[in-house]
Amino acid sequence: DVEKYKLGNPRKFYYLNQSKFFELDEVDESKEYLATRRAMDVDAIFRVVAAILHLGNIEFVKGSEPDSAEPKDDQSRFHLKTVAELF
Repeated sequence: DVEKYKLGNPRKFYYLNQSKFFELDEVDESKEYLATRRAMDVDAIFRVVAAILHLGNIEFVKGSEPDSAEPKDDQSRFHLKTVAELF
């Protein structure tokens, strides 16, 4: 991930080097990082599944502009907004 996101030594990033504090002796950083990544992956899966379910509840009607559509009602607008937030 360090190479993928073009990161590197945390001391070279302003937001990270202000405290001069980089490591805790009692914390296994690699283990904590992997646990965090797994949790983020699970959250991403749930967000996609939830968004797909909300997509199925959106109904459209003909819009006022040529070749346009708009959400049918407040319920559809709610689901559309929720999908946008989840993605």
